[in-house]
Amino acid sequence: MWYYTLNGEQAGPVSEAELKEMLQSQLPSNTLVWQKGMSEWCPFLEVEAFRDLGTLAATTPSPAAPTTQASHQTHTQDMAIGTQPFSAVDCFSRSWKILSKRFGDIFLALIIYCIATLIGSSIITAAQFSIDASFKNSVTISENREPLTIAKPSTSESILEATEDLSIEEALDYQAPQPAQESNPTPKLSDPESLRKMLEEGWIESEQIHSPFASILGWILNQMLSSYLLIGFTVAVLAVLRGGKLDITTMFKQPLGRAARLFITSIVYGILIFIGILCFIIPGIYLSLRLMFYSTAIADKNLGIIESLQYSMDITKGKTLSLFGLGMLNLLAIIAGCILLFLGLIWALPLSMVSWFLAYENLRLRMIESQAHAD
Repeated sequence: MWYYTLNGEQAGPVSEAELKEMLQSQLPSNTLVWQKGMSEWCPFLEVEAFRDLGTLAATTPSPAAPTTQASHQTHTQDMAIGTQPFSAVDCFSRSWKILSKRFGDIFLALIIYCIATLIGSSIITAAQFSIDASFKNSVTISENREPLTIAKPSTSESILEATEDLSIEEALDYQAPQPAQESNPTPKLSDPESLRKMLEEGWIESEQIHSPFASILGWILNQMLSSYLLIGFTVAVLAVLRGGKLDITTMFKQPLGRAARLFITSIVYGILIFIGILCFIIPGIYLSLRLMFYSTAIADKNLGIIESLQYSMDITKGKTLSLFGLGMLNLLAIIAGCILLFLGLIWALPLSMVSWFLAYENLRLRMIESQAHAD
């Protein structure tokens, strides 16, 4: 089975006959190819199996300059699965190499993602405050009115009044009734009239009044925004890691339905992890590692809720310890970045991000290859 490059991305696997047909009809003459056993990606005309194609290959050259082609070859080689088993150290070292070559694009994508998240969250928060203020205005009473207070006699005064007409013996045996325990009435949070009554009687302060609708709506909108931007960010960075160019517009062209699907899946993921943590923590860590690529699968392959979780389980099968080791390496890198007056985080955070994307790509390709061999 063969793999080939197309528009800056790795494609395949396909059979040798299928690849020959594509090279003759639709693929450019500088297409790179690779199969298991090769040390690196090579132009197909340098491979013995395709050398006889010669001028029969598609004559339309790629618009990329020679330096871009060389860079493309280097990146696809770094992304290739190779012949060695998946390991945390190998994935981390490859991530370091890729980041050193494409740091500008990856860091720019990360900055734009953070700025877009900040702006979007600010707009949602402002809308939430506006709804909250409108709700509070519908409840709040005039500031000139004093809260209702009732003067109550002290316990000693009550006893004197009650024993005034009793004999000494009866007075000594008298037991004062215990006052009823007062409790703040619980207002209906969605009922302005109930809240206004509590405010008038002094049970609550105006600062305690908030619209439950605004809080719930703000949370949902923030989660949807986060899901939408994460999908676009994932698609853009994966394209860069596969040797393509950074397309900022990709981050803002994703379907809202896919973001909603990611939002729902993240809730399912959180519930599963919570249940795992309740079962003595270790199952929670195990599930978090096995299911961690659900968001990448939704962004990259447009999978459904259950399908994305199942896909993550499939590609991480037997790789749990390696993924845990990769997480530890990333944690050490982030700690080192914090020690260096936090300036090291400029490198450590993108490195951690790239390592997880590279792990996803590596595991994805390994599963494709294993399925091809099984067929």
